[in-house]
Amino acid sequence: FVILSGGIDLSVGAVIAFTTVFSAYMLEELGLSPAIVIPTVLLCGVALGAVMGAIIHFFNVQPFIVTLAGMFFARGMCFVISTDAITISNPFYRAVALFRIPLFGKSFISINVVIVLVVLLAALYLAHLTRFGRTVYAIGGNDKAARLAGIILADTAGFHGMDEALNGDAPEIVASWTGATSRALTAARVVAWGEQQAAADAFIAGATELLAALEADDASSAAAPAAVVHEAQHALSHDVYAAIGGGHDH
Repeated sequence: FVILSGGIDLSVGAVIAFTTVFSAYMLEELGLSPAIVIPTVLLCGVALGAVMGAIIHFFNVQPFIVTLAGMFFARGMCFVISTDAITISNPFYRAVALFRIPLFGKSFISINVVIVLVVLLAALYLAHLTRFGRTVYAIGGNDKAARLAGIILADTAGFHGMDEALNGDAPEIVASWTGATSRALTAARVVAWGEQQAAADAFIAGATELLAALEADDASSAAAPAAVVHEAQHALSHDVYAAIGGGHDH
């Protein structure tokens, strides 16, 4: 999913090493049960990924840099936990490692193969049959185009607010909306809307009239097209939301 979203993660191997060493330490040195150890190391992996993802998103740092730092951190933590190899002798771990599923003849597969297949099927379902997966593909293809094609457009608050303001006594806000309308109009024109083209055409027609009124600094004539844009954008937002796997109940 990291690759699909257009990013890169250099820390995967180091995080696996860290969680493995941490798991061995908790089992052999602390004497904890596998029922505690396994969820703990999974949460550690999730937490490390969440921290790196938050840094990338909120601080706009390149994934290469963040995950490289995460790789060095996870490697270093392995040596903080132990500088020597820790042999896992826990009966449960040994039983799972030695478990075999017979196939035909003398062939067999281990439980690891089953786990990988289950995770792969879950990932395929998530990537291709859910809203989240379609969003990941859209962002990975072009995050700017993805925003123009619905992630921001799905929020109707902006044009709803402009509709309400232009119908009131607030001519001073006209200039501030000119740039927003121009950007939205450009975005709607460059995206191939497919089945949503009819709604997009209505939005473009209304936005064109609205932009002309805004550029003429005419609040009275801008009120009507603002209402049209609001309704057209609201319909378009619902269509786009449905197209990426959402519903029509929001």
